Amino acid sequence: MKRWVLIYLLSLEVFADFTTLSIRKVQDKIAQGVVIIDVLQQNEVDKYGIIPGTHKLTFFDNKGNYNTQKWLVNLSSIVKTKSTAIYFGLRSRYW
Repeated sequence: MKRWVLIYLLSLEVFADFTTLSIRKVQDKIAQGVVIIDVLQQNEVDKYGIIPGTHKLTFFDNKGNYNTQKWLVNLSSIVKTKSTAIYFGLRSRYW
């Protein structure tokens, strides 16, 4: 059973566009109502900073641990509808 679940999960496709945005373009997206989720860890925030208007929602804690269910609950409190556009900010910045 575990093998079938793993095969099923590996077969899922994610439909998303990946692009790099300048800070100005990120601010324009925020003004248009796009939700920007900043998933940087604290050490990355210290190095890169956070763009005002983004939502900080780190996936991993300082020890590299994560709680997917808690993260999804927190995400759903920010993103209220399935039609809301979401961008995620990563170490290589926002895309």
